[in-house]
Amino acid sequence: MTKLIALIVEDDQFFALPAWHRAITLMERRGLLVTHVAVVPQSTVPYGGILRSLWYSSVFGVRNTLRMAMFGALERKRRQQEPRTWNEMAHAHGLVVKHIEDPNSPEMKEFLRSSRCEILHTMGSVLLSPEVLDIPRMGVIAHHPSLLPSCRGVFPYLRARLNGQPVGQSFQKLSAHEPMSGPLVAQCEASPRATRSMLAFHVWMARRYPELALDATQRFLAGRSLPVRDGIEASYGGLPTRRDRERLEECGGRISLWADLRLTVSQRDKVAALEPVEPPVTGDTAYQFPDVLPLSVNESGGVMGKVIPMQRRRRPATALEA
Repeated sequence: MTKLIALIVEDDQFFALPAWHRAITLMERRGLLVTHVAVVPQSTVPYGGILRSLWYSSVFGVRNTLRMAMFGALERKRRQQEPRTWNEMAHAHGLVVKHIEDPNSPEMKEFLRSSRCEILHTMGSVLLSPEVLDIPRMGVIAHHPSLLPSCRGVFPYLRARLNGQPVGQSFQKLSAHEPMSGPLVAQCEASPRATRSMLAFHVWMARRYPELALDATQRFLAGRSLPVRDGIEASYGGLPTRRDRERLEECGGRISLWADLRLTVSQRDKVAALEPVEPPVTGDTAYQFPDVLPLSVNESGGVMGKVIPMQRRRRPATALEA
């Protein structure tokens, strides 16, 4: 049966937005329909506007801040044929998108109730109250860019490299009874090439996210979970300091490299592969997934409904994937 999914995501248009643009397409082909998206402000850094830029320059250095700004400008240019804002993604996929300041506000609760979602995905440093976690009928799947339970908090890449721990991303099931941690439903360790810098890691994370989000959702529906890896210890990290960045560079880590500017999350070379191809129609039938959105025939004999063609799943190649 079709499952309705809502999403709460931080306002990240360079990594989260393209990741979900691809994830929605993958999920639709398996009867998982994303219908509502709530966009909340980024909470990674407790500043906005010019203060945010000054904080990045102070902690990560002017060169790293410049490289990250250049990457953002190049990524936006590469994404000419893809959604570049949440509103454009809403138009492309037929979603209801709403910007909400507080993820635990009455406005958010009403938005989620109106979505009638069965599963809620979260992406970013979004902390939800038990009341919000209790709204989805089946539960919540939360994403974190680390190998949980290690390196909770902000900038987990930096903390993992400083502590000599592996780097990756995880999905876990949350509930009103377990609002901070729960069983793992998907996890993937990044390759050494993907961890050469924090910027390269975030590109790898965004490119691997769609397949992992689908895998996490399927495991969630099947009631399956993953054991915690051996050698992974629970830890938490707050906002980094300039000294943390200096220690990172002393141990061989980097915030960004000039070579990172060649990386991209964009799928501009995969657009044709993701576009639906009209299936052959014989009489009143067409190849389709019957449990997604069944077809119906109107009085004039035309086929009504959304056709999702059966195609062999091709996993896009990634520049940083192991």
